[in-house]
Amino acid sequence: MQQHFRTIDPGAGKVPQPDELLRVEDLRTHFHTRHGIAKSVDGVDFHLSKGEHLGLIGESGSGKSVTALSVMRLVREPGRIVGGSIHFEGQDLLGLDAQSMRRLRGSRISMIFQDPLNHLDPVMKIGDWISETLTLHKGVGRKAAYVEAARILKVLKVASPEDVLRAYPFQLSGGMCQRVLIATAIITGPALLIADEATSALDVTVQASILRNLDELTDIFGTAVLLTTHNMLVVRQACTRVMVMYGGRIVESCDTDVLFRNPMHPYTVGLLDSVPALERIGEPLRPMAGEPPLPTEDIVGCKFYGRCPIRRPVCQEMRPPLAEVESGHWSACFFPEESRSKISS
Repeated sequence: MQQHFRTIDPGAGKVPQPDELLRVEDLRTHFHTRHGIAKSVDGVDFHLSKGEHLGLIGESGSGKSVTALSVMRLVREPGRIVGGSIHFEGQDLLGLDAQSMRRLRGSRISMIFQDPLNHLDPVMKIGDWISETLTLHKGVGRKAAYVEAARILKVLKVASPEDVLRAYPFQLSGGMCQRVLIATAIITGPALLIADEATSALDVTVQASILRNLDELTDIFGTAVLLTTHNMLVVRQACTRVMVMYGGRIVESCDTDVLFRNPMHPYTVGLLDSVPALERIGEPLRPMAGEPPLPTEDIVGCKFYGRCPIRRPVCQEMRPPLAEVESGHWSACFFPEESRSKISS
């Protein structure tokens, strides 16, 4: 096998740049279960610049949410971070004590969770919920915090923010509750916002509206975004750069427009082919064959081997490195040229 690309990890071994906000290197988060060790995150490297919108995409179980929770240090037992490093604004997050990490959460790093109703207090009014974050982290008085909460809700296109502030979560729709979570996460002006499947439970029109609002708010505050999703169209709308994750590993990384124009990993091609497209009207959808491997499986080679249409024996024997196959375009495939699929934009 002739390798014609540089096998250099894009997230490791580099001098931090002046605009670098977050750097994750060789992150490994494992869950110790009765069936064995589940390697949910298995050696992940990436960096995020100030103000950048980065998408992390993959099927359910690929390790996206665990990666996000690891950055926040919110992984619960039986899971734990067993290796790697996470540096945010020059600080080693894995070396911080619990109290220091709590000060960062909600202040410099915020997170929007998947299911708003599971993360909002059912007996707490929305106004108290949002303003508490500002009071706790910024020392703002209750009245001033309420005024700021109403302002943020207006930016999120909430028609009657004062009524929403007086309401309880069960009195609001799912889309409105999601806006409340966004307002809570962004009101402190964090440097980094992690959105974990933040629009997955919403219909398409509400989803598009919330993504536009989120983009407007993050531009106002200069906030960088790490967005995890399984929806390719969400990534295309909301992110400037994207990483594709499979089996706990990053398998492709590049600018978003490049990914849609010229994917160079067979898993990415499969994801794009399964998305309905105007040029394929009348044709059946092309679902990806097979299923992802169990996270407890000990796989030596490529984790996509069992589903890959271009696999070779070497793919089962060796793990393909995440390598730069074109300028700024990284793929963990021994045969990236064969992975090409010209997807119409």
